[in-house]
This record gives sequence, structure tokens and C-alpha cells, in this order.
Amino acid sequence: MPVENKIIVEKRLIITRMFGDIDYADVISVNQSLMASPDFDPTYHQLVDLTGVGKINVSADVLRNFARAQVTFHKESRCAVVAPSDVVYGMARIYASVQSDREDFQIFRSYEAAQQWLAIEKKP
Repeated sequence: MPVENKIIVEKRLIITRMFGDIDYADVISVNQSLMASPDFDPTYHQLVDLTGVGKINVSADVLRNFARAQVTFHKESRCAVVAPSDVVYGMARIYASVQSDREDFQIFRSYEAAQQWLAIEKKP
């Protein structure tokens, strides 16, 4: 499965990495695995690393509907998405435009900019 979630309790941070070709099952699995973890806390911030994503086999409409339906995180939880490629960046923007979980949801081209925005010292 091309998805990894790492929960760093002492930093109150969740790092989600997606890589390879992504389909709808992969998108769904992110939240399912988080919700199943005893360490999950909806107030934690999240860093979503999409630098390794190749092809996204999910339509924009399906992604919009998924984003509208999800309420996993607390409103004050921040989310930084790293999406260096144009296609992945565009899909992340679609998700961000309709998600209702968080008030602070930003998309970055570089991992370093996302870390800085979340005030993370170094790449875990």
C-alpha cells in the first residue's frame, strides 16, 4: 500500500506519506488507519508528504466528495501538504478548497516550507 502514517506523540504531529500511483482505496486508507490507531488525536497537526506520488487515479469529483464528507481532525489542527508536481498540487488544491475539517490547511511545493509553517525542526 502506498500510504504511511507516522504519529509522533511528543510533537503532537502526524506525518502522512503517499507514494507511487494512488487510487481511491489509498485515499480512504489514510483516515481509516489513523482512526484505528490508539495514538491518534484529532487535535494533532498533520504533514502530508506527496513528493513520491506518481499518478493519481481519482477524479476531481470523487476527491471533492470525499473531502466534503471527512471530519477527522479538530478545526484548530493545522495541515501542511507538500505537493511539488503540478498535477498533485492541483489535486491538493481541489481537496483544500472543499475540506471542512480545518481552518489552517496550506499546500507547499517544498518540504522545508511546510516544516517551517508547522514549526518542525527537521525531516523525520
